[in-house]
Amino acid sequence: MSRKGFVSLFSVLFLIIAANAASAQVDPNQEEGVRGSFLSSRPGSSLGSVSGSSSSSSSSSSSSSSSSSSSSSSSSGKQGSSGKTGLGSSGKSGNKSGNKSGNKSGNKSGNKGTVTEVTTGPKNTTPNSGSPSYITASSMGMGYSLFTRDSLGRTVRTNPAKIFKTGDKVRLVVESNIDGYLYVFYRENDSAPTLMFPDARLNGGDNYITKHVPYEVPSSKETDPNYRWLTFNNVPATENLYVVITREPLADVPAGTALKQFCNEKMTECTVPVSNAAWAKIEEGLGDQIIENIAKDFGKERTTNETTAAERGLGLNADDPAPSVVRMAVVSKSKVLVTKVSLRHE
Repeated sequence: MSRKGFVSLFSVLFLIIAANAASAQVDPNQEEGVRGSFLSSRPGSSLGSVSGSSSSSSSSSSSSSSSSSSSSSSSSGKQGSSGKTGLGSSGKSGNKSGNKSGNKSGNKSGNKGTVTEVTTGPKNTTPNSGSPSYITASSMGMGYSLFTRDSLGRTVRTNPAKIFKTGDKVRLVVESNIDGYLYVFYRENDSAPTLMFPDARLNGGDNYITKHVPYEVPSSKETDPNYRWLTFNNVPATENLYVVITREPLADVPAGTALKQFCNEKMTECTVPVSNAAWAKIEEGLGDQIIENIAKDFGKERTTNETTAAERGLGLNADDPAPSVVRMAVVSKSKVLVTKVSLRHE
């Protein structure tokens, strides 16, 4: 090839690479679309896949409450967390999800945050302004908020990226936009992962969840107050929580009767190791392309409706606050959505 031809070819390649690099950047306008797509399936929502505000008129919320109640009442899922970790909690919990929706709240959840591209997989999609065409209401989504206790004893949202100190207490609240199954794995630094939820002591080891019902890890309804929070002990470490939502149960992870049989008489101190096959699926899920939206709501107090919904297994409405972090899978037919929440303790 002549030098002139080589230079021309190089120029074309450079332009292609530059164009692809530009397309890999998430347009800030996607902020409302990603969050809006997740919230659009909440009862009382008038959102489309391109809307970012989760607020709706009170008449819209009220009119849809009765119909959404019947549509979400099929769940038998109950939730909790054992929290048998270096965080220093046995954190049992037990939310019910016999789910009736239709909670009313004066709090509007149209929190506008910042879009962070956390795609650890391929960047081969071209985002457009507004809601991305590949993010729809049917796309698999997960929202979560991390709560702590402030100096006044209130339950408030906190930034997962902060540095935690010995004695700090946190609670994770997870919300899915699909009916499915919830798993929480725990791993301290690079130690072997263990199963944190489901728990054989809670709800017969059941881990079925209903969309837009908030699930606490651990539960605020624990009989023993020491188990209501995950408490950082005096050993500095990075505490990693792997939150997994699936459309179908994970074949290599025990739940229900199988989990109870595994733990047998060692319910209180039962530690469930994670097989190599199961962990490979989790790590594979971490590589999927995700669009993430982080709201600027740290420090805001948890509302009464949010607390009631978690304690009674009720679905959140459009007027209820949105999760601090919303993550949507780029591939609409995804069957597994994995979120790694790393909490640094020094």
